[in-house]
Amino acid sequence: MIAGLLQRLPALIALASPSPVSYLRLRPSTWSAPYQVWGVENREAALRLIPTAPDHCAAHLEIKAVDPTTNPYLLLGALQALVIDAVTHPCPLPDPIVGDPAAMDPVPVRLPSSLAEARTAFSQDNVLKTAMGELLHGSLLDSFAAEIQCVEDLALEEQVANACWWPLVGGIFVDQPKASRSLDV
Repeated sequence: MIAGLLQRLPALIALASPSPVSYLRLRPSTWSAPYQVWGVENREAALRLIPTAPDHCAAHLEIKAVDPTTNPYLLLGALQALVIDAVTHPCPLPDPIVGDPAAMDPVPVRLPSSLAEARTAFSQDNVLKTAMGELLHGSLLDSFAAEIQCVEDLALEEQVANACWWPLVGGIFVDQPKASRSLDV
């Protein structure tokens, strides 16, 4: 199951991090797990296996690239489809990564670093396309394209400000005039 999820993780990231701003967080060596690797208790791994948890369950598998902009229903439905495919079509599981993948030589494969890259991976994933159906899959591709288009001409600070639902405080935009601090979407 882990091997199958790991293989399809680039496509799943589009659903797990569906906002262009999501990718600002996915940076190496920050516990945000931007590499297509798995590990046991490794906070730098995109898929983190926790063998024993405080709730005494046998194991937990954490997908580190999920952020609050995700639609949990779409993500869980996609995960179900990918798990069924992984169990039906097993593939070999690579060795777990120990430590920070960014410090390895060679550095492992990076997950998509933008919504545009994730959208491309999502568009090419036949398991998700089949599970969702052409209409939903196509609608999501259109939605991702619209999100990308909305921010393509904005500075990073404006992208973040437009994605916030609370007012930014603490001098983040000290050098900008008040007119450019709008939080209207």
